[in-house]
Amino acid sequence: MLVIVYVNKNDCFFRNEYCEIEIDGKPILYYCLKALEDSFFDEIIVVTRESDLEYVSEEIVGKFSFAK
Repeated sequence: MLVIVYVNKNDCFFRNEYCEIEIDGKPILYYCLKALEDSFFDEIIVVTRESDLEYVSEEIVGKFSFAK
């Protein structure tokens, strides 16, 4: 099991745009999950604020069909 903590730029310690970097139109969290999808971890848990839960579950995990 692997736990990832997701914060948006409003919660970021440094309060800047680096917390929501996009590469080729996809959030950095997408690339983290994509790299881990084929790893030896059998489960990946993304921890986020309740206010970001819908975004993470629908716009990242669901939209890109991550299974773990």
